[in-house]
Amino acid sequence: MSKIALLLISVLFLSLSSPIYETEDPFNGVFGVYGIDVFQDQMVAVRFKAKKTHRLDRIKLWLWNNDLSGEEQKIYVSLRSSSARNKTPGIEIIEQWEFYVPFTGRFKPVLFTFESKVHPLIIKGKYWVAAVSEAIGRKSPVWAVAQPDRGFTAVGNPRTGAWSKGHKGNVVAIIVEGTRVGTREAVCLRLSETDGGDHLNNPSTHPAIILYNNTTHTSNDHSEDHTLLHPSSIDTGNLQYPNTLLHFQSCLSLIPDRPLPHR
Repeated sequence: MSKIALLLISVLFLSLSSPIYETEDPFNGVFGVYGIDVFQDQMVAVRFKAKKTHRLDRIKLWLWNNDLSGEEQKIYVSLRSSSARNKTPGIEIIEQWEFYVPFTGRFKPVLFTFESKVHPLIIKGKYWVAAVSEAIGRKSPVWAVAQPDRGFTAVGNPRTGAWSKGHKGNVVAIIVEGTRVGTREAVCLRLSETDGGDHLNNPSTHPAIILYNNTTHTSNDHSEDHTLLHPSSIDTGNLQYPNTLLHFQSCLSLIPDRPLPHR
């Protein structure tokens, strides 16, 4: 999908940005500020769960730089899929940023913002934000720990790319923000994604459209699309097809802009 297409689609979502996941800041701990080093022998990731469908706007991390010489240290921050068992980050990198962390003073974290350029769709499910650096130990970026807070964190070996199984406990400080995708858009996103929009050739008879307009089951309830588009699981979808923008816009024109009633 072209950048222009993604931009046009994003214009359709006029709601304000809101937190998808947010921890506490690092400043309320009993023993003061501390963090996890991100360096050539250790990468760090935090898992979060998206409960609704959003388009990613930005990710914010509380970081500081341990290099007393004042040299800025490079860090790679990425939004990643989750592994099959959700214990480690998946291999898919959805979006990645490269950033040089300035020296702000040891144990003096600053909230740095990583703005999304592609605004990927975040559907219901689990995701990871990972930080990797080639800096040497004691002169590396540090990801501050949120206090008091709990979450799911994993560490890994950058040299091999292998992650150790994550665990619940202390969690690094982070904010993930996105723009909520409404019910009508979620229906069309799923419908457009299913087979490149071919269902829209005869939209009035498609189970998804019937479901949306009538909120009742049709006789051909075996349809996978019908099941996925039920109100209980409406927040699904992904943009993968070249003609999705056209199909998506056509779909919006076919569905009334009104809330979908609950069962």
